[in-house]
Amino acid sequence: MILISHRGNLSGPSEDENRPKYVIEALKQGYHVEVDVWYRNGTYYLGHDKPEHRTSGKLLRHPMVWTHAKDVKTLQNLLFSLEVHTFFLEGFGHTLTSRSYIWSSAEMLGQITKRSIIALPENNRRLTQKDLEFAHGICTDYVYKYGR
Repeated sequence: MILISHRGNLSGPSEDENRPKYVIEALKQGYHVEVDVWYRNGTYYLGHDKPEHRTSGKLLRHPMVWTHAKDVKTLQNLLFSLEVHTFFLEGFGHTLTSRSYIWSSAEMLGQITKRSIIALPENNRRLTQKDLEFAHGICTDYVYKYGR
């Protein structure tokens, strides 16, 4: 199972999430990381609700970084300029990543496949260990809880 750190978090939400140094620390510990990305005026930024932390294409190209494009303009640039692993999702549901994984909100219980990444399983107490083991991976704020 792939363990993906949500915004660089390892043991719970933090004010440092989506900061490049914080993300790099999670990568150094061997975890994949999902980051929220914005593209503005030729520059990439990390940040959940708005562009906050300038970042480099080098970080976004890291093979263990999953980029969540926060708008369609960013999606286009991530796909066709940087050619990185990316997806676009507003709200809850499913979406396909550029490497053919199904990114699924934890609320989508009963619709998980062997190619699914369950986002934030901690938000759905009805998910069982069997559900988690069936999926290809999880993206969580609590990766330490799940091991390596």
